This record gives sequence, C-alpha cells and structure tokens, in this order.
Amino acid sequence: MEILIAFFTAAAAFAGAWFAPSRTDKARARAEEREHRRKTLADVRELISWYSGNHAGTNFTNDAKYTAIRSHLDPKVVTRIESAFLPGAPRSESHGVGEYGSPMLDVLKQAVDELERKWF
Repeated sequence: MEILIAFFTAAAAFAGAWFAPSRTDKARARAEEREHRRKTLADVRELISWYSGNHAGTNFTNDAKYTAIRSHLDPKVVTRIESAFLPGAPRSESHGVGEYGSPMLDVLKQAVDELERKWF
C-alpha cells in the first residue's frame, strides 16, 4: 500500500512539473503582450496622424486600428468619440478644429496617452 501511495505521489509530482508552464514561458508571454501593446499604441498614433491630414469630419471609427484599441478604452470615451459621428450629432463636435484637425482625434490622443501611462 505504501508503495502504491509513493508511486502515485511521484506520478502526480512528475505530471505537475511536466504540465506547469515554466518561468521562461510566462516571461515570454509577458514580453509578447508588452510588444503587442506597443504596436497597438503605435498603430493608433499612426491613425491619428493620418486622419489629422483629412477633413476634420472624416469618420475614423470603422478603421481597423481604432477597433483594435476600442476595447481597451474607457466606455465613456468610446461613447463620446462614436456619438460625434452619428447622424444628427452636432457638427461642431466632429467637425470643429482641434489640435489634430478634429476634436475627436484630440480625445482619442488623450485616451491613448492615458492607456500608455497605465500599461507602461
């Protein structure tokens, strides 16, 4: 009986060691996550730069770079940005002149800066 218990204990220890992720795997995953976040932030900054050269009322909410970061933004910020482009929205909200051409790009830039401070 003691031999059987020792065998199962050894088998459980071996299986636990075998299936548990190693520290290097966790570190690699964290590094990949940080790199992905850096790329996402860089893509959104590229979006802001590109759309700042367009007409101030150009809707950028369907752009893939915006949708990639949308889930990370504060819901109030997302609502403010997207509601400016809905039919019937006040034109001054989306067509006004901001630092980047559109006030909504300014709001997005501030949100991206806050995310960067939070993430890094």
